[in-house]
Amino acid sequence: MTSSPDLDSFISTFANDAEKGTVRNGYALFLYQRNESNLKVTATQIDQLLQKTDSSYTSKQLTVLQNLKYMMNQINSWKRRLSSNWMRIRDLLERPVQVPRSRKKQMPSTSLAETEDVLEDVEHAQEISTPVQKLRNDCERCETTRKEWIDKYNVLDSKLKKMRVSFKSLSGLYKVKLVNRMKNRKNEVIRKLRQENQRLKVELRVAKKFKPKTSVVNKSYYKEKLVLFRKELKNVKDQVNRMVAKLRMLEEQRKDFELDTTRPEDVEKNVECLKKPTMFDPSTRKCIYSCILHQVPFEKTCSLIKFIVHELTGISFTALPCTGTISNMALELGILSDLQVGELMFKENELTLSWDSTPLDGQQINSCHISSKHQNLTLQTFGMPGGTTEDYLEHILNAIHDIGCQYSTYHGIQQHVVLYTLFQSLQATLTDRAKVNKCVSDKLEEMVDRKLVQLKCFLHPLDGMASEARKELKKLDVDWSVRTSLYGHEGSAANLVHALSKLRYKENSRDPKGFKAYLLREGLKKTYIPRYVGNRLHVLFLLAGIIYKIKDSLAVYLEKFCKSMKLREAIEKDLTNPDVMVQIRVLGLFGKLLTGPWMKLFYNKSSGLRELSHLEMTPFVRQSITTLKELQLNPASILTLEFDVFGHPLLVDDVLVVLRDVELQPGERFFRTVSVLASCFVKVLERQLDDYLTGDLANPTEAMMQQTSSAPLHNIHSERVLGMVDSQFHRAPNASFGFLDAKVKCQANKTMDWLLAKPVKEQGSLIKFAVRQARKQRKVLEERVQAMSKTIMSRQIVIGQKRDKTERKKVEKKVLGCLEKDAGFGNDIFVALSTETKLILSSLLSERFDCLPLSIRHVWDVDGKDQVFDGKIVRYVKKGQKKCCRIVWDSEGQTDIPTTQIITDVVMGDFHFV
Repeated sequence: MTSSPDLDSFISTFANDAEKGTVRNGYALFLYQRNESNLKVTATQIDQLLQKTDSSYTSKQLTVLQNLKYMMNQINSWKRRLSSNWMRIRDLLERPVQVPRSRKKQMPSTSLAETEDVLEDVEHAQEISTPVQKLRNDCERCETTRKEWIDKYNVLDSKLKKMRVSFKSLSGLYKVKLVNRMKNRKNEVIRKLRQENQRLKVELRVAKKFKPKTSVVNKSYYKEKLVLFRKELKNVKDQVNRMVAKLRMLEEQRKDFELDTTRPEDVEKNVECLKKPTMFDPSTRKCIYSCILHQVPFEKTCSLIKFIVHELTGISFTALPCTGTISNMALELGILSDLQVGELMFKENELTLSWDSTPLDGQQINSCHISSKHQNLTLQTFGMPGGTTEDYLEHILNAIHDIGCQYSTYHGIQQHVVLYTLFQSLQATLTDRAKVNKCVSDKLEEMVDRKLVQLKCFLHPLDGMASEARKELKKLDVDWSVRTSLYGHEGSAANLVHALSKLRYKENSRDPKGFKAYLLREGLKKTYIPRYVGNRLHVLFLLAGIIYKIKDSLAVYLEKFCKSMKLREAIEKDLTNPDVMVQIRVLGLFGKLLTGPWMKLFYNKSSGLRELSHLEMTPFVRQSITTLKELQLNPASILTLEFDVFGHPLLVDDVLVVLRDVELQPGERFFRTVSVLASCFVKVLERQLDDYLTGDLANPTEAMMQQTSSAPLHNIHSERVLGMVDSQFHRAPNASFGFLDAKVKCQANKTMDWLLAKPVKEQGSLIKFAVRQARKQRKVLEERVQAMSKTIMSRQIVIGQKRDKTERKKVEKKVLGCLEKDAGFGNDIFVALSTETKLILSSLLSERFDCLPLSIRHVWDVDGKDQVFDGKIVRYVKKGQKKCCRIVWDSEGQTDIPTTQIITDVVMGDFHFV
């Protein structure tokens, strides 16, 4: 093959580009194989060019030819497996042009020195010098690589020998064959389980196709069966109740017959032991329960039962329970009450939870209740560590948990099922407007994971109205310069009402007996003047109206018959004060138009209206606000209105007639008082009943009306129960909370009536269950009291630490003031320090090193107890702008304390230099 000029120029050009590294194999190959220039060559033709000895190609051109030949041969061999060798072809085409070394041909035997001598004699030595240098570098690199591979081989060979030795030792230590057999068996078990799993999946897929059809058929079939069974069950229950009633009647007739036929001489000798081998029988316990609920002292209970039974039947009892046993029986009443409440909560679906608390003997007690459409029941009344949200929530949850445990244990139902049902029965909450109650309701919503309707008591706004009335009347006293002769800070009108209440009810220096005689002489009841115990409901307005009606006869009694001197004279002066009587008259009129009708509508069941649900009372509230706004604009209409604020006809009585007497001409101050009080009442109602006027409860939905159908209008049931607990506590100050709770909730829930309404056999079963559970409940309650005491102590510790911190801040502020003024240690707060201590403190302030290290003793408060820590001041450090002393403690660790804080601790007596 002869080379053409075009081929020669092409090879020369690309040889130069290949030397610079700017030519890629793929690009060169494409140019060689292009069809338009007829330069398509093969590897064989290039080989012929290379073998020609008289070739005129330079070394660069030969390099290009050798590279193209190598590239073509490689691509032809890789094309046989193009899919697997595609990546190799791509890398080859992207690689720069370079002449590959042939692995089959060995390096020439001549040395590099001889090769250089030969090349010097060649005509074109300069053109060949570059390949020679490259050849030399390749040889050196090849020798270095060979040595590295020999070293790696030796290292790997030594490791392989060690591994063979280790493998032989391990094969003798472990039984490989046994492990392989176990592995094969496990794999076989896994394989079978997988096959079984696949089979079950197929069966499950098939069963799901037929499940809807079978469920619909079974549901309709069993639904019909359920209706029939319920009818049969109802008939059977009716028959059983009739038989039980008949049996009870026959039993009573038998007892009466035995009493009539018993001879007196036999009766007197009849002695019966009531105590069975394990416990007293249910009849005896029911008698003792009745004595406990009727306030019979424990030590008198047995003698009372003996006397009554012996007088009626002539039978004498022996082995009656002792005082301690009777005290323990009180807890059984609590268990019976829990079963009663649990029965209601488990059956009803729409219940309202309410609670209220009050301080008792320095401790907060809380009473929680449940309300249905027909009755209110007390859950539990127990003490709390304080008045926080967590305290309220813990007590409510404990009360519901106790009821659920007792009910599930007695009826044999799983406890979690009963508790879930009890919580799901709660639909609403009813409380007063304290902020903590709102937080408790929100927490309960999170507990039950359901929205609860948060209702408010309709009677508590009366307290707010009374408080606002006293504040506004007190402002009027200041504006009118009213001088009152009575003691008190509630205003002249409220002071007069309070003074007359003390005159009627307070002993010693007052005259309660003479006041009662005065009331009887006037043809009035002894209870005509109720006791004033603060702004409770509408007692302030009621008393004001009564005082205004009897003011003339009351003045005569005070002047002639009253024994009290100072109080009598002060009341006489205020009764003759026209400004005070104007306020009393306005309060009495609002008692007839507003607070009295409010109590009748929301509290008194005999109001004449049909029984309305809680949310159905909202229109009456709006009507009252509208009427009060009209009174604010036209105060004179208060003397002529024929309807109260709710639009109901006014009940005209003697008090209202006197309050509206035409002869008593009202003046400007009368109308101003009416307008001011009407305005403050509107503000109270709009503030406290905002949810009912513009909030979520303003436009209730049907679902919300259904949820709140069981909610009462007020929360006075809780107030009543707390009053009963207070009364029982003053009767027995040392009684436990468990005893007070059991007795009070049994009285409030009328548990004995519920128990006696059960069949006799069920009564015995309930009482036996109560006896067993009371022993366990006693321990639970004791643990709760101990936990409550620990919580109280921990909170006291926190309070003490806060007070110490406050006092420390005050002292530190004084210390900083003295140091900033450069007054030294001559201030009064450093008087108690010794001269030596003052010198040490001065050294610390000036950061003198001659006094270091300095041994110290620091007293710290740890969990409410003083703990002593010993250490040494070793150096001075700075933290920002503060000078600090680094103290290394003997126990462990180190602390940087500001110097001013050290001085404060020294003044407080918690830091000492040893």
